[in-house]
Amino acid sequence: MKFILITVALANPMVYPDQATCEVAVNQLNAVEYYDAVCIPQGEAQPDPSDKMFSNFLGMIEKLHKMHSEPTKVSN
Repeated sequence: MKFILITVALANPMVYPDQATCEVAVNQLNAVEYYDAVCIPQGEAQPDPSDKMFSNFLGMIEKLHKMHSEPTKVSN
């Protein structure tokens, strides 16, 4: 599980691969009197709804293209 380093001064928190690495960063920051640094587990990334919409749109275009390029059957 990845861990996020939360600090007061960082607008974009740093992400570390594990808690131990994050704790090393916290200890280094606290050693130079940088207060309020903590590590928290990183949550699971949620898919962006616009990405899903775009994927669905592309899928629809591919299906329409496939339907348009298939030869039409003529019955006698």
